[in-house]
Amino acid sequence: MESGREPPRPGLVRTYDELAERLRALRSWSGASYREVHRRTVRDRTGRGVSEIPAYATVYNCFQPGRRRMDPELVVDVVRALVDDDSAAAEWRQVCQVVDQRAAEASVVDVAAELPADLPHFIGRRTELGRVPAGTETGLVTIHGMPGSGKTTLATHIAQRLAPGSRLFVDLRGHDPERPPADPAAVLGAFLRRLGVRGSEIAPLDLARRTAMYRVLVARCRTLVLLDNAGSEDQVAPLLTDADGCLTLVTSRRRLELPGITQEIALEPFAPAESVELLRRSASGRVDASPQLAGQIADFCGHLPLAVALIAGWMDNRPDWTLSDHLDRLAERRGGLRLDNAVEVALATSYERLPDDDRRLLRLLSLHPGADLDVYAAAALTGGGLSRTSMTLDRLVSASVLRRPTTGRYAMHDLVRIFASDRAREEERPAERRSALLKLYDYYRHSAKCAMVHYAPQDRHRHPEVPAPDTPTPALSDRDSASAWLEAERANLLAVASHASSNGSAQHIVDLSILLFRFLDAAGHHQDAAMVHGLAATIAEPPERARALINLGTACWRLGRYDEALAHNQAALVIHRDMGDRVGEGIALTNLGVSCGRLDRLPEAIEHYRTAIDILATTDDRVTEGVALGNLGYALERSGRLDEALEQNLRHLELARRIDDQAAQGVALGNVGSVYQRLGRLEEALAYHEQALALARQTGYRLGELSILNELAADLHLLGQIDRALETYSLAEDLAGALDNPGELECARAGIERCRQTLDLEP
Repeated sequence: MESGREPPRPGLVRTYDELAERLRALRSWSGASYREVHRRTVRDRTGRGVSEIPAYATVYNCFQPGRRRMDPELVVDVVRALVDDDSAAAEWRQVCQVVDQRAAEASVVDVAAELPADLPHFIGRRTELGRVPAGTETGLVTIHGMPGSGKTTLATHIAQRLAPGSRLFVDLRGHDPERPPADPAAVLGAFLRRLGVRGSEIAPLDLARRTAMYRVLVARCRTLVLLDNAGSEDQVAPLLTDADGCLTLVTSRRRLELPGITQEIALEPFAPAESVELLRRSASGRVDASPQLAGQIADFCGHLPLAVALIAGWMDNRPDWTLSDHLDRLAERRGGLRLDNAVEVALATSYERLPDDDRRLLRLLSLHPGADLDVYAAAALTGGGLSRTSMTLDRLVSASVLRRPTTGRYAMHDLVRIFASDRAREEERPAERRSALLKLYDYYRHSAKCAMVHYAPQDRHRHPEVPAPDTPTPALSDRDSASAWLEAERANLLAVASHASSNGSAQHIVDLSILLFRFLDAAGHHQDAAMVHGLAATIAEPPERARALINLGTACWRLGRYDEALAHNQAALVIHRDMGDRVGEGIALTNLGVSCGRLDRLPEAIEHYRTAIDILATTDDRVTEGVALGNLGYALERSGRLDEALEQNLRHLELARRIDDQAAQGVALGNVGSVYQRLGRLEEALAYHEQALALARQTGYRLGELSILNELAADLHLLGQIDRALETYSLAEDLAGALDNPGELECARAGIERCRQTLDLEP
């Protein structure tokens, strides 16, 4: 350790690579070798009774670049090993949380299979359009230019003119004032899902393998990809392909040095004639009568398309104003602005003449943490009704300060967001901004709960009680409408969770973690699940932190991170035991059993389940006791102990009937049937599986329905009812595809093949 020098501090790091670099500086300052750091960390954890002891490679990797995640607790322990200072450790912990949150936010992307709507009357850019003529199917086109120059509008117009095919659109947020740039690995994950790859197949893939799979898939069909708002070459490069039939359009504020560019368009402001033509669209008579004044207005706008469009929208809404009136107003505004630029002049001019309600909505919309929103979210921010909010949104679209990318959705240009955000800070009291955000959080939380009631009715007893918001919510009446809403709002729900966690609304992120667990898990959004549950585990207090850790453990083993899953469940168990929470202890032990089962440590899994059952029997939580019984039966069946498995499954069935838990009855009936099948008691297996299928459908438990369909089909095949077996396996295949369950899908397809082979052998 160098004397006379303070230890390096983490500073304002923003990425895992920067964090690792600062850790390397700290190790260099301390003079400790990597081996010594590992020894000190192990000694410290052992002395504190921490059960998870890191391997040498795990500690060494904390110092290496290229990490996509870091364990904050391990980083803190490494810092303690180097400086032995609790205050320094606390500072590093806080920085880790910031980096984790930015990484989580970067992983939230919203990829659309539809392009943004084209302008009804596109103006100018003839030279640029000629660079990408109709019929272009292959290549890489980059469009760069200053903010407000119309890059996205031009790229969208080019794309809409080309022959139809598969379309992929994503906002890379390269210059977003609030959110970090989109992680290219997350973008590729979303692209692959849009191209038909199941989430469970994507999750284990690193960036390089996702890129390789993406390039193979887009080479098979004509595809147009629009990468909007790119920030850097590193962000874009993994998303490129040179496949025939794939055209990629990239927009950015800066010129990007990328391989394989076929056309590079440096977008300048409008030519004066183009600016005047855009003004003529809104005030043809006045412009034709005074073309010189129109030209001066365009000059004030710097001929930036965004600024000209804003003034044109303002002129359209003020038919009684002369061009001289507009020109005088622009001159007045320009003199009083802090930022003397055309866009702010245009925005301020449009903004100050909006009605009060319109201005307030624009200000509050800037608080929304997502990329777009619907009328319900807008109403939540203002506390208004749907009809009035909808009319206000339409007026803001007419004024060109909002855009409507798709039907029913509204979005802001990032410059408009900056302007509106500045106005919100100046004109809305902090308490009012806070109140609007809380209403927004309340809306998304309550709507998520309403959706999950239909999406996973078997989980209602686990949902937290959340108050109904004072504003309207969408009508979600069945599983299909609930599923559609959850998918449409997934990016916003994740953005709200992250935003709430950094704005002191711990209960919202904790509740969203609990509510969204089943949806994110069943729909295969495991990276998203790890983000939400990880945030909740960081911010929650016991016992909710323990529940978040258990949910995080589930996401980890879905992602193949089995050791992490085990560690999270062990940490949850410690919390519940420290609190004397017997029910929580039983839940944690049950989930530890699941983790051990995934690691093929069946004896440990069985022991955890037995301990959990003994503990839960002393509580009033029969539901979780039933889950532990069912899992024990399954583990015993996997171990070949069929008589014991049958005994435990029948105990589970009797308990489920006693508490009238129909979802649990379906699971237990299915498990009993599976054991009977393995025992060769096929008629009994068939009877139990038919009852289980009926209950799974009755309760809407689609994952249960899927597994039972495969078991039922196997019964039928073994009983010689091949046609019925084939039909049932086909139903399972369709449902497995819909639910993105590769294990059950493989089982169904193998069963179909066996049935066909049997039919081929029949005379």
